[in-house]
Amino acid sequence: MNGIENFKEKYPKQTLEIMGKPFSFRYYKNPHSDVTLVLLVGGLGLSDLLAKHFEAFSQRYSVISFDYPADYPNIQSLTDAIAALMRELGIRAYFVGQSLGGFMAQIIAKNHPEVVEGLVLSNTGTLSSELNKEGAQCFYDMLKRIDKSLFIMKFLPFGFVKKQMKKAVLSKTSTQLSEAEKEIMADLCDEMVVSLTKKYQIHMSLLLKDLQNHWNMERADFVHLKGKILLILSDDDDTFNESVKDTLISIMPEPVVVTDILGGHLALMLKFDRYLQTIVQFIDA
Repeated sequence: MNGIENFKEKYPKQTLEIMGKPFSFRYYKNPHSDVTLVLLVGGLGLSDLLAKHFEAFSQRYSVISFDYPADYPNIQSLTDAIAALMRELGIRAYFVGQSLGGFMAQIIAKNHPEVVEGLVLSNTGTLSSELNKEGAQCFYDMLKRIDKSLFIMKFLPFGFVKKQMKKAVLSKTSTQLSEAEKEIMADLCDEMVVSLTKKYQIHMSLLLKDLQNHWNMERADFVHLKGKILLILSDDDDTFNESVKDTLISIMPEPVVVTDILGGHLALMLKFDRYLQTIVQFIDA
């Protein structure tokens, strides 16, 4: 875990009072770029799992990352706080959202367009009013899985739950990685085991459930970002079904769509170089 510990030392957390509550974040201000990326992590909510991405992007841009603070208990308060943080820092940014982070980026763009320069949404979905029955069922199934995980956490020691999560990730990716990549994934999983608490996992599960209260995305919400939206939707990621993916594409105004970065839901980790290159080329263009 030396790599992640070195990262934490190099980019120490800062804390500001946002909407009356402490908000901690990492912020590297690149003196040679006027572009800022905000990295919005997925459902674990642990931003340091994107340490490698933060460091790589910081070579070209300013970068911000943060965990999703439990002081903001629902999606509305959390996305409002993120927008307030951007205003406090005087930043208009590209929001780079993975999975849950992609949904949050859309909600911020809808409700706080003044802080959004563009969107990069990877292996995520949309809660659009245009979703058909098949697309809606994908989310109902997700809610059932969240309820099941909350039930399990009531009865099993959380240390055991985390070890099973680590085992599942490593077994799923073991045949797809080089030895160097396996070491990186092991470090990330170790960081998850160390950092993730039962209280925080419950917080994140409830945040995911709260997405259903934002089932109102429309094409009109994103017209101001025409030409500034990149969708990375891996062909082999079945977390969100094709109906959800097609609806996301349809409500975005002229998005750039990339589907051949393979690696399932973890493509941003497994195909790091291609993922990074795709985003850099999009932003620089």
